[in-house]
Amino acid sequence: MNSVAPLIIVKNPNNRKDKKTGGYRWCVCTDGSDKCIKAFDEMVGLWRKGDTCVFLHVDDGKMKLDSIEKLYKPHLEKNKVLYID
Repeated sequence: MNSVAPLIIVKNPNNRKDKKTGGYRWCVCTDGSDKCIKAFDEMVGLWRKGDTCVFLHVDDGKMKLDSIEKLYKPHLEKNKVLYID
């Protein structure tokens, strides 16, 4: 498989329709690099109504939380994804 970005998907065997929320939970692991942003953009294409997402960033002392929000918010808006603080 030729991947356009490093992306790992671990899926629970349950279908969306079998979940109370009707959606999946996603986790974005990011260091703010271009590759992480590319992987995020690819992953957003898999989301459906009812899905939720959490951003996970390991503090390496280089990037602050507000920087991550500023970095990803335009990508969320571009993909018409609801952003909740």
